[in-house]
Amino acid sequence: MTRTGKITLGKFGIKEKDFSKALNRYLIENGKLQSGHEADLIYIDLSDKSLGTMFNVYDAKVFYAIDHHVEDEDNINLILKHYKGGRSARDFSGIDSRRRDMLVYEATVLKNLDDYVPKFCYSGKNVLIMEDIGELTLESALLNMPLFRGRIDTDNKLFENLIDRVAGFHSGLEDIVTSGKFKNHTTPDYVGRFSTYIGEIFSGINGGEEEIPPDLEKRFREAFLPIASIFYRGRLNENGGQMSTQPIHEDLHPPHIFYRTSKTGELKAYFIDFRPTMGPVQFDLVDLLRHPRVYPYLKDGEEKVDRLLRSYMRERLKIINKKLGGEINPRTAADIMRSTTEDDAQAIPLSPDFDPADLTTEVSDKSFNEFKTMFQLSRVYRGIRSASKNYSSSMRKPELYKQYVGQNKNYPLYPASYLGDVVDACEELHSNTSKYPVDSKTMMGIQTIHGLIEKEFSGVLKKRNKIITKLKIKDEDLL
Repeated sequence: MTRTGKITLGKFGIKEKDFSKALNRYLIENGKLQSGHEADLIYIDLSDKSLGTMFNVYDAKVFYAIDHHVEDEDNINLILKHYKGGRSARDFSGIDSRRRDMLVYEATVLKNLDDYVPKFCYSGKNVLIMEDIGELTLESALLNMPLFRGRIDTDNKLFENLIDRVAGFHSGLEDIVTSGKFKNHTTPDYVGRFSTYIGEIFSGINGGEEEIPPDLEKRFREAFLPIASIFYRGRLNENGGQMSTQPIHEDLHPPHIFYRTSKTGELKAYFIDFRPTMGPVQFDLVDLLRHPRVYPYLKDGEEKVDRLLRSYMRERLKIINKKLGGEINPRTAADIMRSTTEDDAQAIPLSPDFDPADLTTEVSDKSFNEFKTMFQLSRVYRGIRSASKNYSSSMRKPELYKQYVGQNKNYPLYPASYLGDVVDACEELHSNTSKYPVDSKTMMGIQTIHGLIEKEFSGVLKKRNKIITKLKIKDEDLL
């Protein structure tokens, strides 16, 4: 006897027939169902769930019918993502919002990167349903060390493995856009955003009751202009250097990194909550490696960061070499590892016993210094952004902010950590001009930003050491 059932999805604008078809396809693609044995009966009820959150996890019970007899059943955890609503928009139809762009990005593009992201089984005009990838985020692991020790390898390989995953993910994003499959990305207004972030910080420090003086905001903005110019062109100078701009995650913080067990039994990192944004890859690396919850645990501090950045570069080169079938053009190798200038491309000595594999894993000092310089400049921008987001949530989303603080009592200290990291980045750039090649105009901007932060936000900076002391685990080098 064929069994049929009702799927209650209408409240979310989901057509039951389309969803049933999509879910069956998802089950087949993931090895849970053989083709030809589609499920006749699917129980999933979303109608009684709140629309107030971005993520909800649901349990779908699927019955497989073979020759009109119920053969087996399985429970599948799914995540529903939907538009929160607000303002005049009720759904995604007829609006052009960043939230909608994010959902379209995930549903239509990242499905091709299923080794790095959750798989999607359905996408509609205002909702996505994707597989549940568990509850263990990098943030939850770092907030709960016993859980961390029990489920993630702590033999100093965690971040090496994670950086390799980020490199693979970046390579996949670059392939999607360069192939022309996805063009709905944006290049941020760096200067405008920087001004907004500075204003949010100033207002947050003053309890939300005072706006930043126009002349102070102007000084910050003008100092940042030469740095923004570097981000826009993706190179340190007009004549060459590494091109760092490509599609990026744009919000690669610990809460957006999930770990789950792969088919081979190892825990692998997966990434959620993307922004369809073009920018330097160093933005994502800064968001991860300079996060207040992450950096205090890195063994050897800055030396560890350098090793991880070199590891990232090597992994990208390995991926490029693999795409080329193990044969790398000397000009391509020079462009990636040294510079895009003609002289450098011709300067690579090739011997009769030259092995392309040796070249693709090399990261020259010049190449690394250029990459690290962009990383340092990214610390200035991303640190200001992150401090601003913290203050903004405390002023505009007090209930959500209370939830953050409830989960992590050190969360209010994050702005001090971020602003302190901006100061450190400025000092490192200024004190080592031979290693970090920036032009004089950019360096003047860096010095101005440094001075303004130390003068205007001095009270916040004094709190910085508290978070390092509270977060760092003594007598144990976990990472």
